[in-house]
Amino acid sequence: MPCRKCAKIILLLLHAGPVTAQNQREAGLELVPLADASGSIEAEELAFQWQGYARAVTDPADIAAMENSICGTVVVI
Repeated sequence: MPCRKCAKIILLLLHAGPVTAQNQREAGLELVPLADASGSIEAEELAFQWQGYARAVTDPADIAAMENSICGTVVVI
C-alpha cells in the first residue's frame, strides 16, 4: 500500500530530529514541501503528492537546477 509506505516515511522524518550542518551557510531559497492532509482528499491522493515530492528532490535534473540556482543555496526542508 503506497499510503502506508508514505506514512512510515513521514513518521520517520518527524522523529529524526534536527540535523546540525557541518558548514552552516545562509540559504537563498528554502523549499518546504507541504501536502493537504486535512481529510479533504483521499489517502491515495496524499501518497501521490508525497511521491511527487520524493521524485522531485531525487531527480538529477532537479538537483542540477537547485545546484545552479540564481538564488544561491537552495535548501529543501
